[in-house]
Amino acid sequence: MQKIRRKKQRKTALIGVAFLLAIGAIAYLQLGNKIPWAPTQSTSDSTSEKTNDVTTVEQQTEGGKDIKENTVTKEQTPQTTTDSTDGIKVVIAPPVKNGNELRIQSTLYTVTNSGECTLTISGENLSTEYAPRIYTAGVQALSSYSTCKGFTVNISDYPAGKWDIKLDYKNGTESGSATTSVTI
Repeated sequence: MQKIRRKKQRKTALIGVAFLLAIGAIAYLQLGNKIPWAPTQSTSDSTSEKTNDVTTVEQQTEGGKDIKENTVTKEQTPQTTTDSTDGIKVVIAPPVKNGNELRIQSTLYTVTNSGECTLTISGENLSTEYAPRIYTAGVQALSSYSTCKGFTVNISDYPAGKWDIKLDYKNGTESGSATTSVTI
């Protein structure tokens, strides 16, 4: 009887050890051979690393130039105005031009998923055919503030010139607005 029990215990222990080894092997493969205490492999060709760094810096510089070229000329810094008694602070980020699109983003200094953002584009140079245009978007909460879900305006819908942009946020009794202008 004891012999059979010992055989079962050995068999169970052997299966347990095999199971642990299998789990360890899977974990090792999942980590991609990245074990904290394992020595790191050094590359013998340090010049290729420097070349890659220079290429990366050049790519970043070119990307920055592209972004700078696509940024709309700002005639004034985005302003914040508070139009309600609750006074939610609203800030319009500098609009960014990307091809025929103008991307307008904002910050709402409250944390909520509720409410609506209304963007109005108008201007002196815009005929009645073009202005005012009104766009709406929902609100998205982030960790310490909220944002309108963003507005993408087709620039080809408007003539070149100065545009006045007003962003209104409303959620029940809470509201706020901000204005800015851009020249295209």
